[in-house]
Amino acid sequence: MNESDLHYLLFKIKDSLYALNVTCILEIVLLPELKSLSFSVPGFVGYFNYHQDVIPVLDPAILLGSPATPYSLQDNIIILKDKDLCYGLIIKDVLAISPINLNVSQALLKENLHKTHTQFFSSIALYNEEAVFILNHKNLYTYPSMTLTKEKTLISIALLSQEYEKNILSERAKQLSQTLTSKKNHNLAPFVIAESNKELFGLEVQHIKEFYSVRSFTPFPFSHPYLFGFINLRGMILPLIDSGTFIQSKREKYLESLKVIVIEISQTLFGLVVDDVIDVLLLPKEAIKTSIEKEKSHYLTSTIHYKNAFLGVLDTHKIFKLFSL
Repeated sequence: MNESDLHYLLFKIKDSLYALNVTCILEIVLLPELKSLSFSVPGFVGYFNYHQDVIPVLDPAILLGSPATPYSLQDNIIILKDKDLCYGLIIKDVLAISPINLNVSQALLKENLHKTHTQFFSSIALYNEEAVFILNHKNLYTYPSMTLTKEKTLISIALLSQEYEKNILSERAKQLSQTLTSKKNHNLAPFVIAESNKELFGLEVQHIKEFYSVRSFTPFPFSHPYLFGFINLRGMILPLIDSGTFIQSKREKYLESLKVIVIEISQTLFGLVVDDVIDVLLLPKEAIKTSIEKEKSHYLTSTIHYKNAFLGVLDTHKIFKLFSL
């Protein structure tokens, strides 16, 4: 690959577009419960235990001069690695992974030299005719300099108000704290838990590309009941499939705001419409049951035990074949 055309993770902060080189990204996880230290550092929002390592978490929005905003269960932590140091960035709107040509950035760089916080940028480029600021991940944690010590008193902080939300954050933190060795020994499998019309179901994560919020869409007239409509996703027509159709939970009305889980199979994208994404978790293989009631099994691969219930796991391959015929 051309050195000037590398892949970057794109995300929004307020109304501006930012990017990070994917080679410095170790993993992207959903927001876990964070702990706080007994001293304050600008931009620092807490830390969590990641495979027995302490990972400090920064909010780049604060570093870039924006006020702190409430966090949610859908927020992401991008874990970055630089030599022996790992740290996390809390990001609300992760958009895509895409190549960006840096050769076109010189004119834009000159135009934006007057902007504040340029110490965090390594370059400025164009993505779909929009300026994108390439962040220098090394400067994010060295400006200002900080030292984290495990000897400080650690205090739990409540980012969310509802009890079930706190429980989800706590469970995520517990799973992330496991060592890599224990993960291999337990042979854990990752799943997304989603909700459609008040019914929960599971999805295997290997074909999930991203999560996307939808407030408006174009309906398909005279189409199959499972076809919800379509949206223009960054210049691409994305068909929307009503997930409730496949878990015997027919939608009676549309909500004002919907979530779309973007699935990629055989280099084809489609969106599963859900009311909410509840959780992302790792489950041991013994918690996955392949025996399903026949009348409910056509679009399910298995069932999983989640909290006090058994949930069906949607077969995204069968759904893909259905609408791609």
